[in-house]
Amino acid sequence: MGYASSEALDWVNLADDGVIWSSPPPTPSPREYFGRLRKFMFDARVKEGPTVPHVSAHALRPTSKWAVAAFVAFFFSGCRGEEPQLGSQTNWLLDCETSADCGGLECICGTCTLNCSGGRSCASLESASCIAPDSPGAVALCGGQTATSSLCAVTCEDGVCPLGSSCLAGVCSPDAALTASLTIDPGLRFQALVGFGAGLAVGEEAILSHPQKSALLDALFVESGLDIIRLENRYQNETANDLTPTQEIIAEAATRLGKRPTVFLYSDTPPANLKANGSRECTNFDLACTLGRNADGGFDYAGFASYWSSTLTTYSEAGITPDYVSIQSNTDWLPGSAEAEACRLLPQEGIGTVRVASGEFVEAEFAGYLEALAAVKAALDPSISVTFAAPEVGSSPMVAGYTDVLDPAEYGALAFHLYGEIPIGGSLQHMERIGEIAAEVGLPAIQSEMDETGLNTAVLVHHTLVTAGGGAYLQRNFIVDLAADGLEEEARALIGIQGDSFRLLPPYHALAHFAQSTDEGWLRVSATFDSGELLASAWVAPDDSALTIVLINPTTTPARVELRAPLGWEDAFSDASVTRTVFDGVERSAPLGTLDLPHGVEVPGHSTLTIAAEAQ
Repeated sequence: MGYASSEALDWVNLADDGVIWSSPPPTPSPREYFGRLRKFMFDARVKEGPTVPHVSAHALRPTSKWAVAAFVAFFFSGCRGEEPQLGSQTNWLLDCETSADCGGLECICGTCTLNCSGGRSCASLESASCIAPDSPGAVALCGGQTATSSLCAVTCEDGVCPLGSSCLAGVCSPDAALTASLTIDPGLRFQALVGFGAGLAVGEEAILSHPQKSALLDALFVESGLDIIRLENRYQNETANDLTPTQEIIAEAATRLGKRPTVFLYSDTPPANLKANGSRECTNFDLACTLGRNADGGFDYAGFASYWSSTLTTYSEAGITPDYVSIQSNTDWLPGSAEAEACRLLPQEGIGTVRVASGEFVEAEFAGYLEALAAVKAALDPSISVTFAAPEVGSSPMVAGYTDVLDPAEYGALAFHLYGEIPIGGSLQHMERIGEIAAEVGLPAIQSEMDETGLNTAVLVHHTLVTAGGGAYLQRNFIVDLAADGLEEEARALIGIQGDSFRLLPPYHALAHFAQSTDEGWLRVSATFDSGELLASAWVAPDDSALTIVLINPTTTPARVELRAPLGWEDAFSDASVTRTVFDGVERSAPLGTLDLPHGVEVPGHSTLTIAAEAQ
């Protein structure tokens, strides 16, 4: 079919009050015409509902035969009964399962096309050009995987594609059938976001001395959106280790974030002189792995309080004021065969039962968290204001054991870390119970330390925020030495340092999908799937200026998700940016372009996808 001349082809100008047909401009390309027509038809659907909108006789004059044909093709493009044809515009661009669906073409990554490796031409396919198998467009077409060969594709740098296809990472992808629907309700609001981050422990020096220090800091605090730093207490035995690296890291983060990062200060153990076993480390279920005694025979809460009071005064004098303080991490833990820093505090001072290395159960007296926290608060300089996060233990029954004793007025955040809880196809009972406890005490929940691989991290973040109603998620480590930690895909830190270079690891991308397009104070809003396996959370800015949606597909089955735009957000969603990570593939925080609202988004198996919209 030839294209109509400018005399025979009227042009579509879209306006808020309808369609205006003007005198013909220079002859538009088919791509431009289809793009305008698609937008017109979608806008009409939004305004008038799912039925075919009314179009006046004046709007479709007999002279506009090509426009009528395009109009009809738009509505019935999903009902094709013909095979793709070589050399006939772009009706070859169809989705497929096997090459038998493609006539004389090949089915490559679910798209009817041709292999153009080895200098083979794409000339037989209208508007096609050859793209490399590892190009962003080819990877996106292949569901986040590298294509098996170079392939012919229609590029769409202008964002416009022929009818029946959508622009995906710069190439036109045939629209597949929708398999799931997501409804967003910004009016139904839940908890406020605190943020996302990770722990530095004593990794400041490794960052500041790295040959690519500036790029590494940019990755940590610009490209990721992370804004919480978990710091290990460096104060020991009445002196503080050099805080200069910590000061520099916080200053560098503040410069890049445009605000001071949230600081979470914790301790794995008090100094050795405050321990009953005389050591920072414990092993073999040591029953003396608790606070030492004072001259009167009682537990030395005053010494513990002095330690923390001096800590916070010293940090404050160095210009470091923690927002959250955990006086003892892993409060209930006694290390077994492996030596580790620890100090067990029961919810309240008393007798605890311990299963020792021999397998026997024995009783021993331990110091109490209730008494320790009260002593620390009483000893603090009144000019220092911090929020205490408690109890930093690892299961919902343990958390409840402490919250049953503690007065919620004495601490400001419910901190937990559910190691071993990977809720992909498993039970959510601990996450659900954490949510119930947080509601009972009326405090925000924080997953203050966690250590998992990429997809598991994404799923854990989701359930921390949605199932447990949490406000923050912190990965255990920002950085790791890849040479010492093993394979990149198994590494559980956010960034791996390898000599003079560094790599962004899968957990980095998992967190960035949540952190990059949200901020502290954003509110979680209702996001409901009609599928029980896909996961979604949605966040709105406090002033309703932006809305971010994070989708996760924890299954191996790809999904095509229809997004039902909330009332008033239709235009914003049509211009929303889309990024995607496929953990089993090579796609990492890849920009896919803008959302094609009528045709949904492709969410491959084991992937995370973020849609970020700004109010129009």
